[in-house]
Amino acid sequence: MKTEKVIVLPYQKSWVRDFEKISEEINEILGDLILTIEHVGSTAVPGLSAKPIIDMDIVVQNEKDLCQAISLLETIGYQHEGDLGIAGRHAFTYQGKEHLQTHHLYLLCQEVAELRRHKAFRDFLRSHPEDAAAYAQVKEEAATAYPESIEAYMKAKNDIIERIYKEIDMSENTVVDITIIGGGPVGLWAAFYAGLRGMKVKIIESLSELGGQPAILYPEKKIYDIPAYPVITGAELTEQLLEQLKRFEATTDICLKEEVLTFEKNDGIFTIETNKGQHLSKAIIIACGNGAFAPRPLGLENEALFADNNLFYNVHKLDQFAGKKVVIAGGGDSAVDWANHLDGIAESVTLVHRRDAFRAHEHSVAELKASNVQILTPYVPLELTGENGFAKNLKVQKVNGEEVLDLELDALIVSFGFSTNNKNLKNWNIDYKRSSIHVSPQFETSQEGVYAIGDAADYDGKVDLIATGFGEAPTAVNQAIQYIDPSGNNRAVHSTSLIDE
Repeated sequence: MKTEKVIVLPYQKSWVRDFEKISEEINEILGDLILTIEHVGSTAVPGLSAKPIIDMDIVVQNEKDLCQAISLLETIGYQHEGDLGIAGRHAFTYQGKEHLQTHHLYLLCQEVAELRRHKAFRDFLRSHPEDAAAYAQVKEEAATAYPESIEAYMKAKNDIIERIYKEIDMSENTVVDITIIGGGPVGLWAAFYAGLRGMKVKIIESLSELGGQPAILYPEKKIYDIPAYPVITGAELTEQLLEQLKRFEATTDICLKEEVLTFEKNDGIFTIETNKGQHLSKAIIIACGNGAFAPRPLGLENEALFADNNLFYNVHKLDQFAGKKVVIAGGGDSAVDWANHLDGIAESVTLVHRRDAFRAHEHSVAELKASNVQILTPYVPLELTGENGFAKNLKVQKVNGEEVLDLELDALIVSFGFSTNNKNLKNWNIDYKRSSIHVSPQFETSQEGVYAIGDAADYDGKVDLIATGFGEAPTAVNQAIQYIDPSGNNRAVHSTSLIDE
């Protein structure tokens, strides 16, 4: 959507709510297709003058989701304009949105370079108020000089925009105060507390999303040992931690799908090598639990063809299986729980297990046997077939027999458990045993400036609970701050003294 009249206003706090209102409407139609909706552009920077137009990037996972999202957006009045010369970014015009603030809506896949540019520009201005003020002045002067020409207005901003992008490029390898390896619950809480103490923080997470095992393996599992929450699910816990961390989003960098290979200290600065590049940090806190985890697959030849579509290794939302023929492979707690939960939601549920006995709680097994779930034991997966990336049939064979059944399915859930691996520990130059790191009472490892908390840390009397890791994080952060600046004032104070609202 092209703007003809140039109007630049002082920053309006209402722009945040305008963005949220538009996002709510988009979420209603796109739902689970959305990975995130990013508020970008000048209206996303507190204090920055801007045209009263909300720029927003809707992020989806892949091209298939992109095509589906385009079709769905067209059903609510958005017209697809194509990339308008910017590769990977899909722009839209719209009609019938008078109830919403004027906005520019863009649809992008998560790996698109333009998305990274938008976020980098926004985050730089959020954390550099002097540059934001200079940019605001240029915008105001350009709008006054060229109120009728958007082309002239844009040209007048080119020099400062180019300068900002150069500074962003130069600062990509900026040394942060604390790098946290692991984005599970303990790592997220440590990042928040470090932000509370005024630290510039980076989180490096090997998976494609934050939240660790509670978010990815057990999102709907109930947790009873989080202080102040009588009960909370893994998904809810992750949502609350991420909401809490938003307070410091301007000083917190998040790197997903990056695996830390090695780190080495030179002249007091750690160089952290990952599978994607290099990061610099003054201190490191390891909060990676028992290591990166990956699902145990079916072991069938063409399994990977369907993994991004209707083959699932964990379940985030039960309602995505509503009215579908669901087959579940597995015999542990998760497999039995999913079968029980989906009974009555899915059109049909079939549970396949290689043994007659289940490795699940007796109460859950009793509930399973009293349900409408079809139980096939002892059977093992034999062949998975489908078309266009979607599995359609699973053949299973009776153990120690020749009987083969062909199961028609709309969705397949593989619940064979997950394997964890801390294979890179041996390259981190710290003392460890198996997947645990020995720490001092201050949670320092054998290498000065490197700390470990949560399930990654081991010491006498350790209790492996999320709540324990939450308690360890502030001590490790404070010790890291003391290490970074031994002469500084490192007196830990209450949060009410650290936040001025």
